[in-house]
Amino acid sequence: MKKRVKWTVILLLFLVYAALLLGCTNTEEPNVDNNENTSDSLETVLEPIEELNNESFLCYKGEFYSIIDLFYEFQKDRDFLLEFVYCADDETKAKFFNYVREWGGGDSCDAVEGIRFLKEYNIINMYNWGRLGTLDAYYPAVLHKNGFPSVFYKREDVRQHYNENYLEMGADELNYLPTAYYLIRDLNLKEQREEFYSLNEERVVPLEDIGAWFLLEEQFEILFGEYDEKTIMRKLKSPTAFYFDGRLYNIIDLKSAEVGLIEKMAQGEDFKHFLQQLREFQVFKEAEAEYGSLVDGWLEKYYGIKA
Repeated sequence: MKKRVKWTVILLLFLVYAALLLGCTNTEEPNVDNNENTSDSLETVLEPIEELNNESFLCYKGEFYSIIDLFYEFQKDRDFLLEFVYCADDETKAKFFNYVREWGGGDSCDAVEGIRFLKEYNIINMYNWGRLGTLDAYYPAVLHKNGFPSVFYKREDVRQHYNENYLEMGADELNYLPTAYYLIRDLNLKEQREEFYSLNEERVVPLEDIGAWFLLEEQFEILFGEYDEKTIMRKLKSPTAFYFDGRLYNIIDLKSAEVGLIEKMAQGEDFKHFLQQLREFQVFKEAEAEYGSLVDGWLEKYYGIKA
């Protein structure tokens, strides 16, 4: 019993001592120091954030990127470039585009590299596709209808053939193939492949023509190569279109499609990937109210993916 009382007294004395120590440390002066430390630490954190907000940085999907680093990443990874063009908002794309264009207007080695990127990787066309793209597009505008490449406008016979035969045609009348395909086929332009390659390159070189629409290397190879119609559809289609059983479908087509067709599409993983990718596109987000619940419903019904 005595031992228990003794330890109780010791414990009480220890608690009193600890309370006194805490009281001593809780003075006005340390509070001032803590505030100063907090202020210093906030300044340290804010400095890099302010730096990231300048013209050479941009924010994409919640992360800050140096525009130049992003520029080199795009050179290495075309899929990342396409994702950026279709998913980033217009303000972000415009900032990237304008910075790189201005950077490419000087005489330094970096500027030359900037021009090479703008031309060879055709960021101008990519930028236009994403900014001007719509959910009903089957192909990038550069290949389809009156937005096809400037290279064809160089030839009066091609321009006249287009105006007389394809100007008013819809996608179903074109069998869901790009207008450029028919111009090349009808006028046997594959026989003049080298001439058109040179014409296309002329559109790539001058800085003053930087906004002209011309063909990417892979687009040119497919259009002027020996590919069947189904391969042309699959390889040249817009990311906003889905290829299935010999034709293309946009979200408007899918909305009015029979349930049986959607169920057939949903048997493959390609349809799931298409819907998930479409959900990320800026043009889709702008039409969220009209198509959001539709896409979410298909993802949940056929793949068990909840929004």
